[in-house]
Amino acid sequence: MIDSKTVSMYSQIAINYFNNNRYLAGLAMIMFNVGSRYLVVDMNKNTENLLKTKLMRRITLFSIFFIATRDLVTSFVLTTAFLVMTMNLFNEDSKYCVLPKGFKDNVYTDEEYQFSKKIIKEYEKLHSIKPEKQFCNSK
Repeated sequence: MIDSKTVSMYSQIAINYFNNNRYLAGLAMIMFNVGSRYLVVDMNKNTENLLKTKLMRRITLFSIFFIATRDLVTSFVLTTAFLVMTMNLFNEDSKYCVLPKGFKDNVYTDEEYQFSKKIIKEYEKLHSIKPEKQFCNSK
């Protein structure tokens, strides 16, 4: 049977290996760059949709913290803390929100309006197609 000291020792060795691994740092930097909004311009729609998933956003966030700290445990703690704050403390729809009601602006810029119109047009276009042809390219 493996005792807790052995598990702790192997865990520490593994963490130190990944903390000092230049390839992991390079991979994290790529994830950071790919995940940023301004570099997604040349990617196709499927790749863009993949990068917009919740999991990929969280991996990107972790990558940012890892690049800054070069420490797995610290990066994980910072990622978790950031997610707790943004999803609960600073989310106006959360019952744990600490922001005053005055932070809700209810003012929409022209850019937000145009973006909303674009989404509505895409929705109407998508739902005007017959369901059986919606996922087929053939007529």
